[in-house]
Amino acid sequence: MNDNAEIQNAIRQRRFIENNGKVLRTINSLRYRYVSLKDLSYGLEPSMTVAELLDCVNYLTLRGYIITRHVRSKAAVTIADAPFEELEAKLSADGISLLSGTKNDDNVDI
Repeated sequence: MNDNAEIQNAIRQRRFIENNGKVLRTINSLRYRYVSLKDLSYGLEPSMTVAELLDCVNYLTLRGYIITRHVRSKAAVTIADAPFEELEAKLSADGISLLSGTKNDDNVDI
């Protein structure tokens, strides 16, 4: 890998870690309610692309920090199950613990 590719990779990795924290904190602002991922994407523009948001939602869901469900049916789903415009999310107990500092994850910058 050349120096430029290594630099770009390091930037992407650091951005992913920062974005994970930003997504968690934004969802936390409505802790007691689900927030639509479409609305979340509007709130995070232009600092985060939809692709970056989806990477974060995928990671945070797989780690159990957020819970996602379908907007209309309220059935539990992941971003692999439905378009992101049809999903909403809220923090799980583990997500709240992560934000409060009682849990640690090197891939989430709180």
